[in-house]
Amino acid sequence: MEANLERERRYLDAVAFAVRNVAETFRAQPESFLFECDVQALLFARLFDRLAGSTITWSPDKKGLPGFLNRTALRLNPVKMEYPGELLFDIAVLGVETYPELKAWSQPVRVAVELKLWQADTKTGYHFDKDKKKLETYAAKSQAEGRRFTGLCIAFCHHRSDWRVEQWGASADGREDEATMELPLHGVRSLVVSAPA
Repeated sequence: MEANLERERRYLDAVAFAVRNVAETFRAQPESFLFECDVQALLFARLFDRLAGSTITWSPDKKGLPGFLNRTALRLNPVKMEYPGELLFDIAVLGVETYPELKAWSQPVRVAVELKLWQADTKTGYHFDKDKKKLETYAAKSQAEGRRFTGLCIAFCHHRSDWRVEQWGASADGREDEATMELPLHGVRSLVVSAPA
């Protein structure tokens, strides 16, 4: 149990590091991010690399994996995009324990990140309520099942788009939060990263 808690803290630290790193890159080169998937891909890559040594093993119940690389178990990097299949979190970090009765693409999520990119001259990325509700619902389900879950809503704002921040109750810029980036062991947190004027 103590080892799992330590691993969960490592996951949270990795997420905090990756978010800070991507935020710094966004602030330095905001024009390089034209689409939300640009932010998503960079965050995925940073987090995937950061947790490369934290693979988890999934062994399916009963059947094994016939014809799948001739293995009975898969060693997985816990970082996924658009996961799990029925929810599609932008970025997900799988739980430290796997469940053989569940498929590899339906394992419990320990940390999930929902992203938005708000561009200055368009009406993109401003519907964040649905994403936040999805994280809150999953957090409640996880808690009912005795598992911890941390959800993070992050809006990346191009210059002059941060007026939209108020609509979902986050503090603008998030620089103070980002300095420590203390993520809760359970719950949902919002952060806004803005590009300089």
